[in-house]
Amino acid sequence: MPAYVVSRLTIRDRAAFERYVAEAPETVARFGGKYLFRGGDVTALEGNWDDERLVILEFETGEAARAWYRSAEYRRLRELRHGAADAVILLAGAHESEGAHGRD
Repeated sequence: MPAYVVSRLTIRDRAAFERYVAEAPETVARFGGKYLFRGGDVTALEGNWDDERLVILEFETGEAARAWYRSAEYRRLRELRHGAADAVILLAGAHESEGAHGRD
């Protein structure tokens, strides 16, 4: 069953974030992931949308999504993103047996 990484981002350092955007897709692909959506063209149908960017990634499994997120390749980029943007990163669709309720 596919699993999805859903990210809401507010950018604080555009130059650093652009470096992240340039390098992240290669790491996603290396773990079998693909981008379903990335950008700022988002409209709240209910509630408030205060973020600048939404990204939705699809992986074959929750294990693959976690392997990408925890990988050495992505760790450096994750640290770059931490300095460049405020984010909420969610894992959706992972089977409970895969530890969907655990924290990284």
